Amino acid sequence: MDIQRKRQLEQKETARKEMERQRQLEWEKQKIQEMEQQRQREQDQLLRLKALNQNSFNLIKELSQKIVETRNSVTNLKAVID
Repeated sequence: MDIQRKRQLEQKETARKEMERQRQLEWEKQKIQEMEQQRQREQDQLLRLKALNQNSFNLIKELSQKIVETRNSVTNLKAVID
C-alpha cells in the first residue's frame, strides 16, 4: 500500500470518527434537553400538587371551624329548649 493510499484511509477513518463523535454529542445534547424538559414538567406538577394540598388544607380547616360552630349552636339551642 502506498503512502498516499494509507493517508487517504487514515483521513477517511478520522472523518468517520469525527462524524460519530458529532452524532454522539448531538444525542447527548438532545437527551439533556429532554431531561430538562421532564424536570420542568415535574416541577410544574409539584407546584400544582402543593397548591391543591394547600387548598385542601384550607378547606378542611374551614369545615372544621363550621363543625365547631354548628355544635356550639346545637348545644345552645338544646340549652334553650331544656
